[in-house]
This record gives sequence, structure tokens and C-alpha cells, in this order.
Amino acid sequence: MFTKSVESITECKKSDIPELVEIAKSTYAETYPGFFTSERLAEIFTAEKFENDLENPSCRIFVAQRGVQLVGYAKVIFDAQMILDKIYVAEKMKGTGCGIRLIQACFQLALSKNIHQSKVFVFDTNTKVKGFYEKFGFRENGEKEPYYNNGKLAGYDNVMLCDDIRKYLASTMRPKL
Repeated sequence: MFTKSVESITECKKSDIPELVEIAKSTYAETYPGFFTSERLAEIFTAEKFENDLENPSCRIFVAQRGVQLVGYAKVIFDAQMILDKIYVAEKMKGTGCGIRLIQACFQLALSKNIHQSKVFVFDTNTKVKGFYEKFGFRENGEKEPYYNNGKLAGYDNVMLCDDIRKYLASTMRPKL
């Protein structure tokens, strides 16, 4: 059993936004050390942007909590498929199942909307997370999209697709024997 397990995964509420802004900035800084300045992170992650996301009917945000503290989040956008826009977990919570529970919540929501496919964009230098997504059936499709930071090409996002959310959700929900 995990010693630092997540206690709950819930849909983000407006009252979660101040803490969500902070966890978004800190997890990006942990994931991409030295890539973003604190000023740039403050521009990217604002309460106003998250409030707009919550008001957008095509967007949902899930938050992971341990006690009263937010320790991770996932943001999805729906059209013909689910786009897993962001999923980030505090460094201290990596390896505890937090990311798995967040992606399960996203997959369950997609299935409730009768959506069976998902897409995620993975920054080309973030090779560690590619293996995580592969456990959920995501595979690179060969497409790359340029990623810009402060107007300059910073790298590429690899497009990864999952063609059958049902299959991978079922496999991650099975109890471990």
C-alpha cells in the first residue's frame, strides 16, 4: 500500500483555483527545471485562465488531494475525442498512484460522454512520462507539433493517441493480486 496515497480525486471547484495555480506552477517547474522563469509561469497559470476553463463546457479539471492539500491535477478538453491537455503531480507524490487515479477519472468521464479515444501531447524531452502514457494505451503517431516559449521555438510535442479508452481503463481498475 502507498504510504502517501491520494485521498480523493474530484472535479475542480472555483474555490480550488488559488491552490491550483500554485500546484500548476510548481509541478511545471519540477518537470522542466530551468525552462520557465517564475515570471513566465505566472503568465501561463493564472486564476483567470483556470476560471475560464471551468466555465468552458468542453473542458474539465480534476484535482487530487491528500488531506486538504492539492497534490496534482488533470485538465481535459472534449471534442470528437478527449484531449488530455495537462496532467501533473507534485514530485513528492510521484509513484503513489496519483497520476493513475487522475487519468482513470479522465477516462471515466470520457466514457460517460461516449468518447472512446484520447490524445495527449508530450514534450519531446519528457521521455519519462511517455512510458506512463503507454501503460494506458497511448502510442506515438509520428506527428509532432512545435512548442514555443516566449515566442521562440523550444521543442516539439509528440502526439500520442489511445484508440480504446475502455480497454485500458478496465486493465488499470483490476485489483493487483
